[in-house]
Amino acid sequence: FDPKAAALKLLKDQEETTQRTLPPPKEVEEGEAKEDELEVVNKEPPRVLNKAQEDAVAIFKATKAAYLNAKNYKEMDLLKSYLKQVISLFRVIQKFLPWKEILAKYLDGWNPYTERKHIKVLENNKKPAKESKERDPKKPYKIPKIDRSKPEVSGSKPKPYEQKPKKGENKWKETFRMA
Repeated sequence: FDPKAAALKLLKDQEETTQRTLPPPKEVEEGEAKEDELEVVNKEPPRVLNKAQEDAVAIFKATKAAYLNAKNYKEMDLLKSYLKQVISLFRVIQKFLPWKEILAKYLDGWNPYTERKHIKVLENNKKPAKESKERDPKKPYKIPKIDRSKPEVSGSKPKPYEQKPKKGENKWKETFRMA
C-alpha cells in the first residue's frame, strides 16, 4: 500500500467531483464608488383600458380643461358646476384606476379636492363682512362700574374663621362636658 499514491488519487477524484468555486469579489475601499451591474426594474405593465374607460378619461380631461378655462376668466358660477363634474368623473375613473396614477398621468398633479377648498376660500373672501349690531364701532368700550358702597381693603387681615359647634358626632363627649 502506497500512501502517497492513494492521496494523489483521492485528490484527483475530489477535483473531478466538486464544482469549481469562483474567486471572491474585489473589495472596494471606502473612498471608491461601487459599480452596480444589476438594475432593479419595478415597472408594472401599462394598464389596458376598454373603450368606455377611455371615453370616461377623455370626458374627464375635457371637463378639467373647461374648468381651468372658466378659472382663467374668473367665472365663479361656472367654476362650481365644472368642479362638481370633475369630482364626480374623478370618482368614476377611480373605480378602475388608482388615484395616484390618475393624478400623475391625467391631472399633472392637479387635485380637484384641494381645488374645492380654494373655491370655498374665494367665496368666503367675496362675501361682505357682517357688522355686529350690538356695538357701534365709534363708541369705545364701556368699563363696568364696581359697587364701592362697602369698601374692602385688599391688604387687610383675613376674616376670622368661625367654627360651628359639632352636634351629634360624639355624644359621650357632650355628656361628660355637661357633667
